[in-house]
Amino acid sequence: MTATGPAGTYTVTVTVTNQFDCERIFTTEITLDSSISLEGAVTADLCMGLVVDFESSVAVVGTWDFGDNTTSNDPNPTHTYAQSGMYTVSFSSTENCVLPFDTTIMVLPEAAVQAAISNNYESCSNVALIQFTDQTTHFYDIASWDWAFSTSPVQTSDAQNPLITFSEEGTITATLIVTDVNGCTGTATMPVEVRLVNDTISDQQIFCPGESVALNPDFNPNYDYNWVSVPNDPNFDPTSQNPDVAPTDPTVYTVTIGNGAFCFFTDSVTVTPQPAATVELPDDREVCSDEQLTINIQNSNGVTFVWSENPNFDPVLPNTTDSLTITPVKNGVYYVMAINAAGCSATDVIKVNNTSVNVDAEPANRSICLGDSTELTQTNLDMDDTLTYIWTPTLDPIPNPVVTPNATTTYSVLATNQFGCADSMQFNVNVVSIAVTAEVTGKDTICPGQSTELLATVTSNSTDTTYDWTPAGSLTGANTANPTAEPTETTIYTVTALAENLCPDTATVIVYFMSGECAEPYIFVPKAFTPNSDGNNDFFIVRGLDIKEVYFVVWDRWGEKVYETNDPAAQGWDGTFNGKELTPDSYAWYLSVTCGNGEFYVSKGDVTLLK
Repeated sequence: MTATGPAGTYTVTVTVTNQFDCERIFTTEITLDSSISLEGAVTADLCMGLVVDFESSVAVVGTWDFGDNTTSNDPNPTHTYAQSGMYTVSFSSTENCVLPFDTTIMVLPEAAVQAAISNNYESCSNVALIQFTDQTTHFYDIASWDWAFSTSPVQTSDAQNPLITFSEEGTITATLIVTDVNGCTGTATMPVEVRLVNDTISDQQIFCPGESVALNPDFNPNYDYNWVSVPNDPNFDPTSQNPDVAPTDPTVYTVTIGNGAFCFFTDSVTVTPQPAATVELPDDREVCSDEQLTINIQNSNGVTFVWSENPNFDPVLPNTTDSLTITPVKNGVYYVMAINAAGCSATDVIKVNNTSVNVDAEPANRSICLGDSTELTQTNLDMDDTLTYIWTPTLDPIPNPVVTPNATTTYSVLATNQFGCADSMQFNVNVVSIAVTAEVTGKDTICPGQSTELLATVTSNSTDTTYDWTPAGSLTGANTANPTAEPTETTIYTVTALAENLCPDTATVIVYFMSGECAEPYIFVPKAFTPNSDGNNDFFIVRGLDIKEVYFVVWDRWGEKVYETNDPAAQGWDGTFNGKELTPDSYAWYLSVTCGNGEFYVSKGDVTLLK
């Protein structure tokens, strides 16, 4: 008897009846456990082709039958089929309540998704545009494509065949993950060498006759270059990195630049020859003057002009017209470059030699003293010149004659060189005459403390005269014509008169000196005085020629001091005491004197005051 039903505990009653209608009843208790089904718990990974992974999410013990007469007791077996096809796979368990399981699978001959990549450069000038193509083989429809490129930052794409831009050279890895509708995936990776061509050429080039054009002066030595020309130019190297060309007709040069096996860039340049420039200057010439002259171009198709004194045109002169105004110099050379409308240039040169005489008078104006000589020195400043000389008034035909004129004279000279150029100049020789006399216009004999006047008289054709008297120590105004002399001994004075600071003359005078003694009568004290304000003998005073220091005192008869002084220049005693006039009487005095010669004089006496 088999019992089926929901899981649980059941009481089963069995009644047994035989042929005799005898019955017997049996009762028992049974428990029905839950059955285990593998439906939905078993998966088969069919993405790997003949290799199939089986996996059960229910942990039961049993036997797998792979439908190809092979079995396995592994709970999650991997089975490799000998060939593709439809197979019924079953699982039976020895455990209670496990329901039998079977399913039909389609085993593929190879992996369901076999990812593959190819690429192709679209362009690579400055940046690389690379077309990546999905080359995947698959059995079922593809659900998605996931691309990744190992740039920084990483670039990605979900397109089947993306076009990717790369701005830097280097090796990158392209990765593609392809997923089909069953969730099977395939992964492909490919290293890609990114190459760039950072090289372009000008689309137009022109050149002038006698010149050539470098087609690619900024070439990269790591690139490959292949050139073709239309029309054909047989004179250039088509594999050169930088061909130098000079076609006779307009020619298009096309280059294919390669960097590596896949990066190629094509560019072209049209090279056109231009018409020649022309320019013609006048013949060379010689001039005898520094006066400006204009050089005019005689024939040219130029539209702009460059002038220079250097054949390399460095530096250039500040003029761009077809004429040049110059101040001629010795051996002057002037270059012109004419540039035509096409930019072509031609040059010419003219020599303009200034052969003028270049002499210098040293000095042209001079002064000499009467009776002296001077050399008229004329210097030839151009040692390449050979000069002849004609002097007026007539002198030797030499560059440096010596003259001794008696009066101011102007000499002129005409110097002529071997080219016939001449120059003249003048020498002005000023002849200076001077005579001086000297005299004492005051007293020629003086005493200590006295002075006298001197005078120098000059006769000269110059108004520029200076004076110098010696010895100057006892003179006031030693640099004038009329100094004051105050010698302390008999002295001979010499005056030097200098005309034009050049011509001197001298004269002398003598001043006699009478020196006094420090004693009477050179020191005098009067015996009486009359202080009555009549202007005559109103003061009692010591008199002397050379008194430097003095002490003078007066007493009345009772010994009272009525006057005292130590001033050699004092006016003297006026006969008063304390503002009152004293009566006529005899008064005592004392005197002490130091003279200019250092001697001393001492005396005493009395004086009578009279009314």
